[in-house]
Amino acid sequence: MRRLSLVALLLTAAACGPSAPAAPPPPPPPDPVAVRSAIEAADAKSAAAMIAGDVTTATAHYANDAVMMMPNAPKATGKAEIAGMFTGMLAEMTVKAASFTTNDVLIDGNTAIETGVYNVTMQVKKGPEIKDTGKYMTVWKKQADGSWKVIRDINNSDQPAAPPGK
Repeated sequence: MRRLSLVALLLTAAACGPSAPAAPPPPPPPDPVAVRSAIEAADAKSAAAMIAGDVTTATAHYANDAVMMMPNAPKATGKAEIAGMFTGMLAEMTVKAASFTTNDVLIDGNTAIETGVYNVTMQVKKGPEIKDTGKYMTVWKKQADGSWKVIRDINNSDQPAAPPGK
């Protein structure tokens, strides 16, 4: 009987041995006010850089694997292609004014979806001044360093489409 009790005690002790450490608690959700402020600051910096003709600063908030989908142009995949799109645009026109106004930011974990409106005035180097207004949707992702970078960007104009052949 004593032997049976000892075996039962050992089995009970083995079953109740040290348990696996508890998983760390999930990080707190991002502060919506701070996220929106970071996005609006990046938008303002990008607009100022476009006016200055500074492609590097204008594209600094794009992730290396970002995708940009502009109207009347093929999609640009990756930061290098996006910078190339900006370089091509600025070779043909000067941005005289640009602004982005955030309407809302929806946050889900490390992803934020911004929607807003833009206003831009461009002077075509061999043509007329162009004023454009439109809307955009931009998807941001929180990076390991805590910054937010654009991973998807799409916009379209509120202006009527040009007639065919123009």
